[in-house]
Amino acid sequence: MGLETRVEWVPHQYDNRISTLLAEGSSVQPQELDVQKAEVLCMPVNGSAPFKLKLDTFEVDEKCTYDEETAGSEASARHVPNIPSYTRANFVWQARYLVEANLGGDAVPNKLKGRWYMYKCKKAIPGLDSNENPLFKDEEGKPLAFGDVFVFKQGGAGFDRFGRVRYAKEWSFPEGKVGDTMLKEMAKQ
Repeated sequence: MGLETRVEWVPHQYDNRISTLLAEGSSVQPQELDVQKAEVLCMPVNGSAPFKLKLDTFEVDEKCTYDEETAGSEASARHVPNIPSYTRANFVWQARYLVEANLGGDAVPNKLKGRWYMYKCKKAIPGLDSNENPLFKDEEGKPLAFGDVFVFKQGGAGFDRFGRVRYAKEWSFPEGKVGDTMLKEMAKQ
């Protein structure tokens, strides 16, 4: 007699998207989910050259209470790159905004198409300077981001079997007009 497996999908508490797989007899508990690595582009506050980091992901336990879109995006993703673990970041986690954008169209190479994310602080906070990258200034030169800005990409597989976003472990950032336009539009949000 074979083991009968019952699979039940449970909606996430903040989102009606199916996000948790509960299988009878399964030994996987939420705290045992594999940590993923995500490649993150850090755009420093001083406007110097961007650089990539490899960060573990973590499940956000501190719900964003001041921005419903950030709270909803984090709840849907179920885990995000662990920006707070990057100790050299010029960033205030408690003032974070998560922006999402889909990059597509005929002018965009397939390897660049997909869902992109940006963590930024969009309000002035004492001790956090405005980001000097020209892409994070509006037409009048006013800042659109404060501190470091972090950009990362969803992987091609979309979601894992637990309903969590899969992030790209390696990716190329869109260069030139495509990349500049994407970043500028995300910064305005």
